[in-house]
Amino acid sequence: MNKPNIFKFATKELSQDAFICWLLAWVDKAHQDDELHTVGLRFIESLLAKFNLNPVQINAFQIKQQYKRIDIMVLINTTLGAVQKSKKPPEDSLAIIIEDKVGAGLTGNQLERYYKTVRNLGFSENQILPVYFRTKDKLDLSAIERNHYKAYMREDFLKVLQSYKGTNQVLNDFRTYWQQIEDDTNVFQDLDIGAWKNQTWIGFYKSLREDLGHGTNGNKNLFNTNSSPTYGPLFVQQKQDCKLYIRLCKDKLNFTVEASSKDTELIKKLRKKWLNFLVNKDIDRFGKVNRAERVGVGQKMTIGYIENYVAAENGMVNVDKTLTNLKGIEQFMKSLDVER
Repeated sequence: MNKPNIFKFATKELSQDAFICWLLAWVDKAHQDDELHTVGLRFIESLLAKFNLNPVQINAFQIKQQYKRIDIMVLINTTLGAVQKSKKPPEDSLAIIIEDKVGAGLTGNQLERYYKTVRNLGFSENQILPVYFRTKDKLDLSAIERNHYKAYMREDFLKVLQSYKGTNQVLNDFRTYWQQIEDDTNVFQDLDIGAWKNQTWIGFYKSLREDLGHGTNGNKNLFNTNSSPTYGPLFVQQKQDCKLYIRLCKDKLNFTVEASSKDTELIKKLRKKWLNFLVNKDIDRFGKVNRAERVGVGQKMTIGYIENYVAAENGMVNVDKTLTNLKGIEQFMKSLDVER
């Protein structure tokens, strides 16, 4: 029986903030004889590496939580008090902004706001290292990239934590908790599809994205991690008064219609039209499109689905053949002309 792990219960961002700050606190030279000091330094070095920076000499080190609502701000070779007084940080100083997320999204212009806050302390652009730290999977990093933040994901952090060979239960519990999630994500190629967990499906979606790239409407392909993880929209096609696209929901491939407005009459018209046109339509190799179990009346409506898009051999997924299947679905969607 697995022993209780505190991070199974401490799942919120404040708990993760605390762990990150706890690990960073070991960077202080007062702890240089402890193995955790080395791990903390490796963490700092891994953050610097995201900006193509080599390790730096650390003469002073300060961690600030929730300064002007920034989750974590790490100051190297200076302190907040010193820069507030001088308005001119030392040339060898750095300010690391860590926006910490477990699975939540961004709100408003928070990334830009945090960057400006640190800039206003007098740090130059070259001295500010803005990091988006996230432990749950996320494919759409466009908002992060637009704000010039560097993504630091679960796999990046685990590489640092795996270097620790000691017995500290706090670190080992955190590593064990997230390593299990990482393992569940990556095991899809070696596990019978019938035994896949939600996290395994997310790993499968990530492998598809490497080949499918961005959506045809210019948006990034997204997946969400609720009780039934989904991936889409994919193959967005502009049709009269609506968009048509697919969304993968585990072993189902759903066809979704998104109306161009929230007009109730238009939505009802599109619902009826696409139900009549799409349901029971034959697709080569896949058979007929099934009617969705529940077809709502809203701006986004799942009209139908197929169940055999995942190519399998002896119960194991074949990613290449699955990609071929999906590209066949894309061609089918391009050929649809409901107006004829």
